[in-house]
Amino acid sequence: SAIENGARILRVHDVAAVSQAVNAYWAVSHKDARQGFVSLGSNVGNRVGNLARAVQLIDEIPLTCVVSVSHAYETEPAYGIATPVANAVAEIRSELHPLVLLGKLLEVEDELGRIREKGRDPRTAGSGPRTIDCDLVWVEGERHAGSRLTLPHPRLGERDYVIVPMEDLMHDPERFLAHAGVSVLPREERVGHVTADLGEIAWE
Repeated sequence: SAIENGARILRVHDVAAVSQAVNAYWAVSHKDARQGFVSLGSNVGNRVGNLARAVQLIDEIPLTCVVSVSHAYETEPAYGIATPVANAVAEIRSELHPLVLLGKLLEVEDELGRIREKGRDPRTAGSGPRTIDCDLVWVEGERHAGSRLTLPHPRLGERDYVIVPMEDLMHDPERFLAHAGVSVLPREERVGHVTADLGEIAWE
């Protein structure tokens, strides 16, 4: 009631639970489906199959739907990853608060068996093998700078494995991202270069 009537500061005992409740309430009571992009990557097992299953699970997230999906692409390893990765980008519409959506994407990773190594250097914690990696890289009208989520993703403009798949989803992703305040590096300066088109992802 306080939030609905304009309160911006609340005094509560259980901050995490109240935050989750407020985010869920806001998503349900103020429907505002916004465009977003999720970068998907897999370098374990049936990589393209993992991408397809991840897209299916994302489409099942409440108040969220997958609008379209790029082809799957073979890409060079980046950020300390040891083997080539199959990457894709999913365009979504979601009414969820970005932090709530992030939590749901982490649940998708867990369901597909993503193992997160504990005790690793935070700078390389995401470089191990993964059945699936779901990165929320951009959400319409959202700018976040926190420990759990930064939007737009701070490395979005340097990732060839995101920019190239986005070309399947729109005419000119570099121009689109520039309007959103994201500087896209020239292709020769990017990381994780696309090396092959692995074809369409069958997910419906």
